[in-house]
Amino acid sequence: MRVSKMVRWAGLASAMALVAACSDAPTAAPAAVAAGGEMAFAKGGNGKNTVDSRVFTIVPGQPLTVALGNYTLYMSSNALCAQNQGYGREFWNQPCTLEKTPVNITATWSAEDGEGNISFNRDVRFSPSARVYLLLKATGKFRNTDAILWREGEGSKAVWVDEGTYDRDMRTYSANGGTLLWRRMKHFSGYNVGHGECDSLLDPSCGNGDAPPPLF
Repeated sequence: MRVSKMVRWAGLASAMALVAACSDAPTAAPAAVAAGGEMAFAKGGNGKNTVDSRVFTIVPGQPLTVALGNYTLYMSSNALCAQNQGYGREFWNQPCTLEKTPVNITATWSAEDGEGNISFNRDVRFSPSARVYLLLKATGKFRNTDAILWREGEGSKAVWVDEGTYDRDMRTYSANGGTLLWRRMKHFSGYNVGHGECDSLLDPSCGNGDAPPPLF
């Protein structure tokens, strides 16, 4: 599936400045660094193709805010489920035992000839009572039905899914005149920004709507 917009990589300051610029957005800014330690950062690419990665640490009891290219990830404290608590649609809203030790996560994002995605090296899920959000800034405007899609499955069986179509908690919303997308996350795998598979003119519940970003 081709994504809707080419993104330019920016630091957390740029992403948070955009969030603060939304007229209806909260003015409180999150912390400028990830809690729990240093972050490793690597860059590569040849102009048209760009691949970047960053290692961040989720520390039990501490909230986290981290810039991942043009994405920004926010996670409330005590969000991460322990590794053996199940993974899949049937688990997203199930309570879980929380992880008790710090966990390193590697995020990798790319842009290639107008396509882009972000993925995480571990499939983990979060407590349904936690607040975890992913925000994405783009240089142009997103289409009305663009959404942050989840890559479900592996290899040739993988499909891109708009999770908001089966769980309204994970709907994608737009802000700042359509140049910012955000949604709640209940788990990590791979994500892509793409055109929704339903027609918002026929089904108002699909696609995104206008809403200010969440208060961190």
